[in-house]
Amino acid sequence: MVLTTLQFAGAGIRVESTIAVIFRVFPTPRTLTASLLLVLLSGLLVSPNAPAADSEFPRKIESIPSEFDPIADQEGYAWVLNKDASVKSGRISYFRAAMALKLEGEAPPVTAVAQLSGNEYRFTLGKESGPQFTRDVWVDPERSAARFLDVLENPGEEAVNLRVEYTTTYQAQWQDLHLESGQIYSQPSGGILGARQYGLVARFGQLDGRHDTLFLLTGEKEELKPAVRFSSNQRELVFEYSLEIPAGKKVALLHWVIQRNLAGPEDAEDEFEAFYQRRQLVSPNVSNEVALLVRNFNVEPRPAGAAQPFDKAALVAVNRLSDSLGIERGRDDVLWITEENQLAGKVAEGATLTAEGRWGTATVGAARIAAIQGGNGIGRQERIFLRDGRVLAGELSAENLKMTGPDGWEMDLAPADLGFVISALDAADGKLPENSGSCVALRSGEVLISDAADAAASITVLSPWGAKTVPLGEIVAMDYASAMAPKFRLNLADGSRLSVLLLDAELTVKRVPEGDTVTFPARDIVSVWKAGDPLGEPALDESDLWLALEDLGEPGDLVYPAALLKGNNLLRADLATESLHLVAGSSVTEVKPAEMLSIRRSDESEFDAVPLFEVEMASGDTLTGRLRERTLTLATGDDRWDVPVQHFLEWVRNEE
Repeated sequence: MVLTTLQFAGAGIRVESTIAVIFRVFPTPRTLTASLLLVLLSGLLVSPNAPAADSEFPRKIESIPSEFDPIADQEGYAWVLNKDASVKSGRISYFRAAMALKLEGEAPPVTAVAQLSGNEYRFTLGKESGPQFTRDVWVDPERSAARFLDVLENPGEEAVNLRVEYTTTYQAQWQDLHLESGQIYSQPSGGILGARQYGLVARFGQLDGRHDTLFLLTGEKEELKPAVRFSSNQRELVFEYSLEIPAGKKVALLHWVIQRNLAGPEDAEDEFEAFYQRRQLVSPNVSNEVALLVRNFNVEPRPAGAAQPFDKAALVAVNRLSDSLGIERGRDDVLWITEENQLAGKVAEGATLTAEGRWGTATVGAARIAAIQGGNGIGRQERIFLRDGRVLAGELSAENLKMTGPDGWEMDLAPADLGFVISALDAADGKLPENSGSCVALRSGEVLISDAADAAASITVLSPWGAKTVPLGEIVAMDYASAMAPKFRLNLADGSRLSVLLLDAELTVKRVPEGDTVTFPARDIVSVWKAGDPLGEPALDESDLWLALEDLGEPGDLVYPAALLKGNNLLRADLATESLHLVAGSSVTEVKPAEMLSIRRSDESEFDAVPLFEVEMASGDTLTGRLRERTLTLATGDDRWDVPVQHFLEWVRNEE
């Protein structure tokens, strides 16, 4: 017989019952299942800690339990609050206590608990005779994570420096610690998180049935960074801050803890984006009053009625503009005059702008605009950056384009004369038109979005080894190279990454949401990216050369068969040369590519005109020699690329 808890979220009722159950549970929360063969219900009891069906929040927890009822999120993970305001994992043995708090080495006692909502609790901590403070623990079921918000107060007449520690204890060893980028965290225990680093991942082995923990710790540019300590047995992780609290003031620290099954550590960055984008927290569920207190993130207060969440990272053109101006979009509309001079205020909601561009006239309201680039009084190109990722370019005219300041001042804005207007963040940011495919940025300033169903749109690129026609939908990112010729770096959906030129031909694209078809020369293209995705960094520095496939990351990151060519070019391709001839001394050995697992250029012959190669055969044998062939043929679909052996570095059939 098993004592089981049934939670009725809508009614706010917790029922305990004795149930005879025979069941099977798989180890990961995503695949949690049970096969009930017999259920016998009896003796229904209502828990005294559960709210009545008609209760209202907040409510005080009269009797604080040693652990609270599990809160399940949409990923299938369960969170159980402990009496000390830390959190333990539910359903499976994972961490005993996450983010357990200590001040100056001591765990403060919990003196009171209030339930703020169905998924949020406020703990009051500290000795009753001394200063007390609060910790709010909120489980966001939709984004599947727990947020910890600690508000500390110094009631004294002098500033104090406080050592604040957050400890997470696991029941098994983690394999590795990684940064948010996926790189191994290489600092010794006690090292401080570096500049532009904001998260840490405790990586476990999925074969052991354990998932990973992601910690969102601090903003990229914040001065307050935690020291990271970890035990030698890889079971205890501590984040330590040295926090200064001015006399009579409050400060706050905010953290997210996320449970995930990551395919690889490099996937962590995508998971963090739901909570932190471009140095801005997404929907932290923090009041405006508390937002100003947070020290480890720049949490901007939201104006009344402002909506979240937004998808800020998807607005590539807007982000490039704000980066060039050195400004981050926040809660206010900003009139940018110079780097040292900006005015914050509110653009009139009824304002409209009209752009007379190369493909006709378009009129949009202020609510749809993420930024405006005016003529600056010198006839500069004028543009409207829309919240859906498009950019309109042409001669601008406006109606009721005014800005009002917090002090009541009002200013008329003329597109031909103004510098830039950067709009406040809004839930419409990053919401794409229906059927969005690719974003194409043009020299004339426009960014258009192609129809995902438009299979005919394609561009032809030229590499040193041949030309290739690429459908627009297969381009993950294409942008100018930083210092490498040819001019563009091209990342394809099949995993290929190449340096290319664009052949001078026209491109015809069906636009959304306009629904029309437009034609322009391919030479007009500045960059291409998947609509809704960040552009990333296609450009590469010439000093960072790939000499082997292992330089590109873990084997699981690549798509095979893969060929690595000089100049940092990766091609997903079959080796289509009919046979190879390895010359070693006076002997020649014929090798069929079908019998090969890999061929690699030897490090010993990096500067040789006729390089030495090592061939690994499917039989397990390894052969070494110089190739009699002058070129190797690589097949990519219907295309054939003849690559001189001097340009060839490595080809691998598969990751095994």
